[in-house]
Amino acid sequence: MKSSKSVVKAAGPSKVTSSIDTMRAEERRYRAEDAMRDLLRAEGHRKNPKLMSEVKKLAKEQQTKLAGLCGKAK
Repeated sequence: MKSSKSVVKAAGPSKVTSSIDTMRAEERRYRAEDAMRDLLRAEGHRKNPKLMSEVKKLAKEQQTKLAGLCGKAK
């Protein structure tokens, strides 16, 4: 009777490198897709005058707070 033993072979260096390169490429693509979504959202925000008015108001408030933090009162 023949015994059936499972033999697990370690991945060779080229397979490991290829796997790492694939993961890096997937990560770069994910980051690019995420950035594209951010840009599309930002473009939508820019086209909304009411929202942009609120954003500008908030930015002025933050600028005042930060100026006070740095010792530059306006």
